[in-house]
Amino acid sequence: MDEYRPTLRLPKRVVLLGNDVFAWIASSMLLSRFGPLGIRITVCPGGQSAPSRAFTTTPAFGRFLKNLGVDEHDMLRACQGTYCLASQFSDWAHEGRDFWQPIGQFPHRLLGQELFDVWLSERKAGRLLRPLHSYSAHWTASLARKCPQAFGGESAFQDSGEYGYHGDLSGLRDWLRQLAMANGVEAVEGPIDRVFPNGRGGIAQVKLQSGQAVPGDFFVDLRPGESEDTEQRVMTVRQPGVRQVPVFTRCVATESGWVTVTPLADQTEYRLIYPAALTTDEAAQQQLRHVIRSSVASQTDEMAQVQIEGCGRPAGIDWRDNVVTVGAVTDRLETFSGTAMHLHHAAIERLVSLFPNRRVGRATRTEFCQRTQQMLQQNDEFCQVHWRLAAQRPSAWGQWLSERTGDDGLLAVYDQAGLISPRDPQTPPAWQYQSLLAAAGRLPQRPQLSTATLPPAETGRLLRELVKHNEALVADLPLHEEMLDWIHSRPFPESQAG
Repeated sequence: MDEYRPTLRLPKRVVLLGNDVFAWIASSMLLSRFGPLGIRITVCPGGQSAPSRAFTTTPAFGRFLKNLGVDEHDMLRACQGTYCLASQFSDWAHEGRDFWQPIGQFPHRLLGQELFDVWLSERKAGRLLRPLHSYSAHWTASLARKCPQAFGGESAFQDSGEYGYHGDLSGLRDWLRQLAMANGVEAVEGPIDRVFPNGRGGIAQVKLQSGQAVPGDFFVDLRPGESEDTEQRVMTVRQPGVRQVPVFTRCVATESGWVTVTPLADQTEYRLIYPAALTTDEAAQQQLRHVIRSSVASQTDEMAQVQIEGCGRPAGIDWRDNVVTVGAVTDRLETFSGTAMHLHHAAIERLVSLFPNRRVGRATRTEFCQRTQQMLQQNDEFCQVHWRLAAQRPSAWGQWLSERTGDDGLLAVYDQAGLISPRDPQTPPAWQYQSLLAAAGRLPQRPQLSTATLPPAETGRLLRELVKHNEALVADLPLHEEMLDWIHSRPFPESQAG
């Protein structure tokens, strides 16, 4: 019997249009998968880079680095990188109160039940006061300012890969560009002057203003698209960092929006997102100043240069002929838990699984568009959960949100029985919904009936043992700032100690 040898009509040249970090991530992903097959990858920036800003990733980005075979410390050094284990929400659902959401979860089950169901049963029975997030090793490490990695030793976080990163997007872009080009990706510099169609709804080539033509068999368009909604604005400022570097992202609700506080190795970025119709830029700047002063315990009113830009909702996903447009992923505003970076990874991974055969037809393109659009929709549902929680707060922003967030069938089922319908594997799983809602004080009416027969004494003992187990996991881990000193190889100025 003859050996089966499939024949693939691979595109010989794949062209990525865009000059942001997403184009270089996509180029590395495509090169690692198809480079050995002789495919040529070209990045055509086509214009100015996006302004620099801080980013947060999910654990998926660490897996991306491992697939490339690169050291995460090299990445952290290139972009003022730090580690991330959780998000802290301050003044969000209720003023003066915090709640937490871990960025990852270890597979804890107690007496054959999910941790959330066991915790809820005990809470409803009045035998438990501890919040759900306090049973998370990520929360325990965040509170202790412990790094998820150890100095040459073992770490449960390191073994599982359940941690993320903070960093500077422009530094990450430049590092990924250098890495991709060293591995064979070609960069064609210059603004795009004209796009030539191929007669089938796709692209034959693009022409730069310099006159150089860039032909391709397959194009991935990662350029920013037209925004459908420009209600929101973003105000960003970076201040000198502090010695005790948090290992979590902080989200602070204000009267007119929310501030994301992202710790970098040498700086801290404060980003206020607010509706343009709700407040003036001057009033927004005062709110941002207040958060900065409370965060660094400083009485100074001096702020570094403030950057203000508009933002909105980009257009959808589209794959026509030999062109895939993914602006709805790459042009998204970074909101919670590394959303934009994670969605980009997921979209490119799906693209990789569905091409490279040039015989790919309408059914495959439709499947990609539908599945990716569903992924974006479910991610938006998760963001809407945050909005519903913030709408509880008696503020102008809370009122603005309550007028724009309606009832959700997804949460109606959760409110009754604590259940979340099955999610796309690349969107936040059910436990993240449960963790977020429970942390904000929104509990289901009743626990799962399967927990009714759990022995209370044994359940209480196991929950206490879980807390001790998490404390033991992080006890020998180094402080976050100690690991950062070692990675970035420079002592922190004493004048900035805080």
